[in-house]
Amino acid sequence: MKTKTKKIAQYSAIALAAAAVLPMACKKETKEADDPNIIHRDLNKTLTLSSTTKIDSIDVNLDGINELVFIGVSIGSSDITYLLANPGQGLIFCDTTSVSSLKLANASDAGFTPLALPSPQWNQYSVLDVNVVSPSLIKGAAGKGDKYVSFVFKNGLKPFYGWLRVNVSADHKTVLIKDLAYSVLPETLVKTGSK
Repeated sequence: MKTKTKKIAQYSAIALAAAAVLPMACKKETKEADDPNIIHRDLNKTLTLSSTTKIDSIDVNLDGINELVFIGVSIGSSDITYLLANPGQGLIFCDTTSVSSLKLANASDAGFTPLALPSPQWNQYSVLDVNVVSPSLIKGAAGKGDKYVSFVFKNGLKPFYGWLRVNVSADHKTVLIKDLAYSVLPETLVKTGSK
């Protein structure tokens, strides 16, 4: 009888320990709260490059003005996708790499914060991705998964910062334009991926 009581006590202690540990192990992961000053929109657009020039534009803040424009073309064994900002309406944050006379868009991971204006890295015209066989030139976001491109647009006289999430296929022929976000507070930098 003593052995049974001892075993029951041992099992009870194990059950009590498990009951104390299980709620901690099953605790929900807390997600950072959305920033109420950031507008996020899903776009889910696809730009498929072909021998005909493909153009798609984005009205960032739904005011009837297309602040950003994608242009893509595939000619022979060359593929190129441009990301342009509407003149006087916006700029794209670029890295210091040049592709011909244009700068390469800075396709970053989540968590990147661009430099504020008037940094010379802000450009109206940029190359998002390029694949040229001869002479060999391969640069950009192709095959790297989801990447973020920082942009700034003007609403009135004030600049508003934001990001655009894109995914360029490894073969350089398809650009998925997934979503975007921007701050409703003027002159406020936005970390890529923040919502």
